[in-house]
Amino acid sequence: MSYSVILPEETVASFVIRQVLESGYPTGRIAQKYLWGNENLQINSLFPSLMPWISKNYNLDIERLVHQHTCLDYYRSFLSPDKFLQIKKKLILGNTKLLHKWLGITSNRLVYSDSFRYCPTCVVKDITNHGVAYWHRQHQLYGVFQCHQHGTFLESTKITRRSLVLPPQTLTLKQYSVEPKVLPFTSFSQWAMEQNKVQYFNFKQLTTSYKLVMLDKGLACPSFGIRQYKLRNAIIRHYQQWSSSHEWRRLLYSNQTHPFPQQLFYNYQSCHLHPAKHLALISFLFLTPEQFLDSYFAATEQLSLKVKNVVSKKGAESRIRPECINEIMNLHSQERSLRNISKVVGVSVSSVKSIILSKGGKVNRRPSKIFSDERKVILGELTKGESSKNIASKLGISIGAVEQILTQNPTLVFERKKLRFEQKQNKHRKILISKTSNYPDLSRDQLKMAISVTYMWLYKNDKEWLYKALPKSLL
Repeated sequence: MSYSVILPEETVASFVIRQVLESGYPTGRIAQKYLWGNENLQINSLFPSLMPWISKNYNLDIERLVHQHTCLDYYRSFLSPDKFLQIKKKLILGNTKLLHKWLGITSNRLVYSDSFRYCPTCVVKDITNHGVAYWHRQHQLYGVFQCHQHGTFLESTKITRRSLVLPPQTLTLKQYSVEPKVLPFTSFSQWAMEQNKVQYFNFKQLTTSYKLVMLDKGLACPSFGIRQYKLRNAIIRHYQQWSSSHEWRRLLYSNQTHPFPQQLFYNYQSCHLHPAKHLALISFLFLTPEQFLDSYFAATEQLSLKVKNVVSKKGAESRIRPECINEIMNLHSQERSLRNISKVVGVSVSSVKSIILSKGGKVNRRPSKIFSDERKVILGELTKGESSKNIASKLGISIGAVEQILTQNPTLVFERKKLRFEQKQNKHRKILISKTSNYPDLSRDQLKMAISVTYMWLYKNDKEWLYKALPKSLL
């Protein structure tokens, strides 16, 4: 085999490494300086800047390099057409500085680990068929730890940005484990890179297809509001076996403000979400890519049928499905508040009240007037920082009545904000002090990962104290 031939599914980085290793120069730096005139380029990247040089010097079609030897098509369906074409153009020209940013790798905090992965079975076959083991692009997809072709769990090799490393060139398979079947996330990730049935996803249609399946699984309510807490816990349980890995920890836990998968359903027009996040949800909800595509293409029609089942023409009770009415009455028997029932079932408070009364249930009517003694008690509780919900529950009045008194005292609003800030500040300071005392050997990155919410809150709101409190070894 000629070393100048790019091999099936070989990454561009792998091809470049082979050229340097086979060039005959005494060191990699000298080889790089001679070959392309720069010894400081980052070679070990999924999107190296050497694409134009490779195409020109080895007479390789640039389109073939992009679509068969990089992972760009993995991202395509989850990008807008304009964004994808812009990124592809930059890659072809070798201008790859901002590619990670444009692909959402940086903003999603899904930075790839400092390793390349290989399948032991593929290594043995590559050596037999081609005389050399090389890096396959499908093994480098985010969060994939299994070969989609053989079911073998992937092995990792540490790399640096300029190291010239290939997979082991001598290997026996006895020690490596094989999964009886390929895991769904692995199959869906490979499918995303190869599929051509959907050029670019319509995100409204995509999220609708998610919600329809979630409704059937009890993870969304009839109004198509998502039961985020229930959904997130189910997903974390589903991927528990991978949760100790660096990449899956980032996917599941990196965003505390809008944790996965909540972020997939809001503001998708204004931000680009990494394909791995969509594929993690898709492989949780669907068994096969074919089942997912059927749901995606039928999403709009299925949505209108579901809505017709939920809503009809007259009256609160006739607008709501019988099972919803049963759920309302069941929750009412548990002495849940109207507001709480409304939130769980996904219909208005007035509709909930109307249904309960029509079924002969009793609704506790709270006093509509607040007298001076009660007002003093409410003001006292508000001054202590007690929540409106707790005050309303204690006094048997509505939350709205408490909030009305609060809005009449703007100074109190400011004081409560200040008090809540101080409470959060004290809580996060205690967490940091406890962590650094109990685990003095943690690096700064390990500390950030261990108490990410606390660290970021202090960094944004109490930076001066944070830097004073951190051990000197971490500064």
